Amino acid sequence: MRGEHATTWLLAVVVALIAGAYLPQCGQVATGQDRAQVCDASDGDAGLMLARLCAHEATWRVADCDGIFGVLESLRQIQERREDRPRTIIHAMARYSPRFFAGLTSRSPMYRFLVPTDRGRGWARVLHRSRELVGGALIRCEARPDHWGSRTHPHDRVRAQRAIDGGWWRETSCGDTANRYFVDLRR
Repeated sequence: MRGEHATTWLLAVVVALIAGAYLPQCGQVATGQDRAQVCDASDGDAGLMLARLCAHEATWRVADCDGIFGVLESLRQIQERREDRPRTIIHAMARYSPRFFAGLTSRSPMYRFLVPTDRGRGWARVLHRSRELVGGALIRCEARPDHWGSRTHPHDRVRAQRAIDGGWWRETSCGDTANRYFVDLRR
């Protein structure tokens, strides 16, 4: 049995090394105890990374970028206060969505490797809005959200309802979105 595990492990390492030669460069982003592998073929282009995350979380709905960015900005500010040092929006992305940036999500991995020149359904609009947000544009939400969750995923729905019933969260609108956004009333 041990020999089978060793062979499987060695084969996995060889495949990863071969595949790694053809993938964008990756780096570690550490946030406290959490570490996330962030793949970025654009030398830290936070707008591009946000657009990839928005496309992954909400396909091509531009309004979701505002909500997602609002949540990430809230998280970034909390990280700065707790860690007493400047944090970037990239750190917040890695902290809030580590499975996406590590490639551990079950959904299509294509979103992690979108580049500015890609053409497709709403990619140009999502990328443009993401870069505006990272550049300082105001978010288009009633209030800056602290959390987001799927409208349809059972786990997200239960979590949100529990927080609303407990008086911890209230829903805020960010327009025609695929996800729901919430303000944390405890902050």
